[in-house]
Amino acid sequence: MNQKLKIFVVDNDQIYLTITQKLLSKISDAFSVSIFYDGIQAFEVLKNLIDSKSNDLPDIILLDLDMPIMDGWEFLENYKKMGINNYKSIPIYIVTSSIALEDVSKSDSYQEVLGYLVKPLNIETLKNILTN
Repeated sequence: MNQKLKIFVVDNDQIYLTITQKLLSKISDAFSVSIFYDGIQAFEVLKNLIDSKSNDLPDIILLDLDMPIMDGWEFLENYKKMGINNYKSIPIYIVTSSIALEDVSKSDSYQEVLGYLVKPLNIETLKNILTN
């Protein structure tokens, strides 16, 4: 892999973030990981990247649902309105502790969401989503 895969991790759970970073480093050093503690931070960065016509858009987004300020659902709604997929199709995986069937079903209504993963993630799950 010549270029580092750009991953946005949007989650406010410090333990999950630490574990995810360790798992990613075990898989490969070919990742560039950006951490955002709420949806608004990630959304603002994405908006700025689009506005500046940057090539630094993420290759994948790992998105939690339960966060302060802007939760994962609000992020997805704003993401859809921004039309990022007109520039680059960015796979989004919801990574959450919620096992509620309503959340799983709601995630299916977003074409941008490629998967619904329940925490904790393991190395095999991460490998699978990063190589698809």
